[in-house]
Formats: sequence, structure tokens, C-alpha cells
Amino acid sequence: MHGYSHYKDKAKVILESVGMKSQADKLVRYYSGGQRRKLSVGVALLAPTKMIILDEPTAGIDPRIQARRDIWELILGVRKHSQSAIMLTSHSMDECEALCSRIAVLNKGKLIAIGESQTLKSLYGNNYTMTMTVPSGDESVKSEVKKEVEQTFTDSVIKTTEESKTLNLKWLIPKRPNDKWSEKFSQMQQLAQKYNIQDYCLAQSSLEDAFLKLSETKDSNSGRSSVKKSADKGQIRKRQKQKQ
Repeated sequence: MHGYSHYKDKAKVILESVGMKSQADKLVRYYSGGQRRKLSVGVALLAPTKMIILDEPTAGIDPRIQARRDIWELILGVRKHSQSAIMLTSHSMDECEALCSRIAVLNKGKLIAIGESQTLKSLYGNNYTMTMTVPSGDESVKSEVKKEVEQTFTDSVIKTTEESKTLNLKWLIPKRPNDKWSEKFSQMQQLAQKYNIQDYCLAQSSLEDAFLKLSETKDSNSGRSSVKKSADKGQIRKRQKQKQ
């Protein structure tokens, strides 16, 4: 127990923090996959080391239940009150934003970007996301709202399919260098008032959008490099044949 004088009390605190207090007297081999994951996080955070490495700490835990949030709170508490640096890997963008002060993006094992969440979203997020919930299921109202949005935001791209029966409509609006957030929001408010829409949102690109853009750019650049190398090899072979 890493030299703790009151190790039983410490163990109880950790078990309670990861929501495993009721399972304290149960053998680990009878734990579910999610329970084992929570226990692993607790054991990792128990040690007073200079660096704590967590590999997907909430993988296998249902994101809809409180246990996932409890683990986040535990990690944030350790980060705030200890001298330990915490490095974690995750496929969850929500988890990265909630827990990390700096985020590194890897693509095929190579580091392609690093920075704060807001910095990555500002640099690599290419769109605003606009959502509106129409007040009724009347298809004519939905059609009018869609038409009005297309006229107001001429380069918007609707992401809600025509076949969808949902009242929630979603668009992507490409960013431009001289865009003013206040103007975009004002235009959206006018639309909402015109059609009596109570629930609407205009948001910056998500971290996931930035990640996808980074990955696409990296893959595209890799593809161009491969084509160029192939072309160069072809030119070399051609010269060799001419010499022969």
C-alpha cells in the first residue's frame, strides 16, 4: 500500500471514489469488465508517483451511468490536489476535454498536433454547428425553416436527412476568416423568433470535428507524398532505360 499507515482507510476512500465500495469483499475474478476497469483506475491513482499513466480509464463503462462521471471527478481531484502529472489515452473526445489541460493528437502512431482543447478547435475546426428544434411535427414548418436557413446562411449544409421524422434540425456552416460570431448568432435569433423556435444553438466545431479534420489532412498529405514518390521512381526507371 505504498507505505500508507492507514491503508485500510485509504482503500475505502478509493473504492468509494470509483463506486466500488459495495464490491469490496468480492473476489476480483467475479468482477465484470467495467468493474475491473474502475478498480484498475483506483489502484493507479493510489500510488504517490510523479507520473500516472492511464490507458483509456473509462473504456467498457457505460457513458450513460454515473460511474463514468465519478471516475472523471476522481482523476480531476488527483490532478488538482497532488503533484503528480497525469497522462491518459482515450478515444472519447468528451473525456479529453473534461480531463486534459493539453491534448496531443496521434494519427497512425505519429504526433500530428498538440495544444489546449480551445486552440485545436480554433485552428482545425472548419465549421459552426447550428441546431434548431421546430415547435411542431408539421412538415411545412420544417420545410420553411430549412428554406429560410439556406437563404440566410447560403453556404450551410444540412445534416438532418430528408427522411428523418425528428424535430431537431442540424446544419454545418463553414467558417470564414472575417466571420463575426455576434452577427451569426443575431441572424439565428431572428430566425428563431420568426418561427417561434424556443430551443436553438450555435456552437463552435467540436474537438471531434477538429480531430477528423486533422486526420483527413494528414491522410491526404500522405497520399500526395506516396504519389510523388511513385512518380519519381517512374522517372528514374525511364531515364535508366534511355541510357541502356
